[in-house]
Amino acid sequence: MRTVLVLFSGEYDVTCRKRWRAELERLSCERNVIIDFSNVTYLDATCVTELLRLHERRDANGFSRETVVLHRPLVRRLFELLHMQDVLRIVETVDEAVDKKELAPIVRHAFEGAIDAVRAAHRPALQRIQYVSALGALN
Repeated sequence: MRTVLVLFSGEYDVTCRKRWRAELERLSCERNVIIDFSNVTYLDATCVTELLRLHERRDANGFSRETVVLHRPLVRRLFELLHMQDVLRIVETVDEAVDKKELAPIVRHAFEGAIDAVRAAHRPALQRIQYVSALGALN
């Protein structure tokens, strides 16, 4: 069975949860999945929760863990803070994600995330946030 590569782009948050869930549910029966977030500029914890639900469904079906392509620092940082690398295979490029021994993946384009005007106005401040681990703050 061929790998399915789904390309996401834009910004995703709680306002698109239903569409996000439906998009990911289509992947629950695919044997090999690559989710490309290279062009995702914002992703909130609601979307990460849906990714975890996808992983649970696929794991129950006996499928290997999903590969997620993370290129942008802000999105990558969210995954690092949540230790998503313990659940998902995280790579920086699609080339790293694709198994060269298999046929080229089937490519699907997910719905494009919207740009929320309020969040866009606050993006510079969000990008300047310095994350400090809870353990580091206690020392």
